[in-house]
Amino acid sequence: MFVVSAALTGAWNLWFSSTQVGFVNYQVINLGQISKANHNSFIKISEISTDELDDLDTYDMVFINAMGLRITEEQRAQIQKAADGGLPVLTTAATNPANKIISLDSIQADTLKHYLSNGGRRNYRSMLNYVRVHIDKKLFSVSEPEAVMKRADDVLYHMDPKKPEDEELGFNTVAGYNTFLQHNGLWKENAPRIIVTGPMGEPSGLIAKLEETGNMVYPIRSMRSFIQNHGIDSVRPSAIINMAHGRMGEPIVDYLAKQNIPLFSPLNVNRLVEEWERDKMGMNGGFMSQSIVTPEIDGAIRPFALFGHYKDEEGLQHAYAIPERLETFVETVNNYIALQRKPNSEKRVAIYYYKGPGQNALTAGGMEVVPSLYNLLQRMKREGYKVDGLPTSSKELEQMIQSQGAVFGSYAEGAFDRFMETGKPELITKEQYESGELSAATVLAELGGFDLAGMTGLFLGGAAAKIPVLTDGFLSTVSGLLAVLIRKEAKDYMLASHISTEPAGAAVLQMLDLPAPLHMGMHLGEGSGAVAMIPLLRMGAKVYEEMSTFSDISVEQYVDYQEKGERP
Repeated sequence: MFVVSAALTGAWNLWFSSTQVGFVNYQVINLGQISKANHNSFIKISEISTDELDDLDTYDMVFINAMGLRITEEQRAQIQKAADGGLPVLTTAATNPANKIISLDSIQADTLKHYLSNGGRRNYRSMLNYVRVHIDKKLFSVSEPEAVMKRADDVLYHMDPKKPEDEELGFNTVAGYNTFLQHNGLWKENAPRIIVTGPMGEPSGLIAKLEETGNMVYPIRSMRSFIQNHGIDSVRPSAIINMAHGRMGEPIVDYLAKQNIPLFSPLNVNRLVEEWERDKMGMNGGFMSQSIVTPEIDGAIRPFALFGHYKDEEGLQHAYAIPERLETFVETVNNYIALQRKPNSEKRVAIYYYKGPGQNALTAGGMEVVPSLYNLLQRMKREGYKVDGLPTSSKELEQMIQSQGAVFGSYAEGAFDRFMETGKPELITKEQYESGELSAATVLAELGGFDLAGMTGLFLGGAAAKIPVLTDGFLSTVSGLLAVLIRKEAKDYMLASHISTEPAGAAVLQMLDLPAPLHMGMHLGEGSGAVAMIPLLRMGAKVYEEMSTFSDISVEQYVDYQEKGERP
């Protein structure tokens, strides 16, 4: 009986058991595509980290992407030992010749390389079947692999709406792609056309959301060839979305600049979303330079973390658009496109200008602020923007700014009162404010600058992370008030440092019901109050944490003799 059982177990392991395929140093997007191509439950795919190379003997086949592979001599020896011991290993794209470890015969290696290089779901599926049949020698639950399908030279692609899990459809001409859109209910007459390109995201969710919100999407494999072959001239895109890692190149940038096409560069955080959300740093410098800095050199706007990694049931990572961020990003793109189509006369533009220290200072870095601003407003008026009440000279504009955009520092005595009388302020009633008609977010959007918005976000972020934040002076306290109006819980993590001498400084602290320990007559706006407060907080914390109790120093407890009816 034992012999029969052993024989059955051996036969199962030899012919019927699952094929374990490991991948080392493969990009999540690429490995995700290979995983999606696998329809055979008897083929198991795993990602192997460089810390797990001592477990290679548990696999039936190992693929190694050696481009940029960083391993120690010991780790390289582990791979070589496994290969010498009979493990099928295929290494591709070895930038370091020492990492080129292959234990397959030349026919097997070349076949697998061709499947990999040509890509696509059918090739990946055949590659995995090939491993099971011809390398792992399993006979059960496997299809004979198809011959290698050469990579299509098509420029445009789109998933088949009727077969979303099947191979992406390719198109060599814009006309052919447009016909596909018409046949599948995706054609929208006069709709904005958006090009999606770049290697650093999995665009299916983005494409679907852009189409859902009224756009026609043109996914492009190669922007360079699409421009060179004049395909882009037939599309006339309203925007281009490049899932960037590095620059697109000068010819592409020149074309976009001449055609005035906005370029967006959403980011892949390139790690598990939950890990990224917990990480206070978010991303490292090298990643930021390739995915934020260099795309901005190309003119990309609104760098936005859009893609991230999620684990499937088997623990394999896949790249997807982060749902809540996808909504925001697509809304932003649509808003920019809508702005392009809006007449200049209907656009509302806010201009932030530099106002230096002092009541009358209107210079910045040697540049004359008011004449420059005046020239800009004249240009905008010529181009159809509604610029009402523009005076006849920059001197008159300066006088208008001084009266209607006054500075209310303590050095400008009486400025506030004069402004209220002659500066044409926008007034709201107490009832409007208390009813919430004018929300904190609206006030911030209409009247606040980037500095106030940033500080408001800091107070909200501190509360979310349960980190106390110090207010300092009038402006930061106003931001603290806005944060509390947005989320009242923010006050629980807010500490006041000092009362500024600005007229509204004490009033805002009173609205927040925050006592300020320091009364030093400061109005510097340089964080001095908060800096002065930190040693006091540290001292208080040290006393609280380290002060000895009576029992620690053997002091007898106090006795209330009056309560006991006794005299001491």
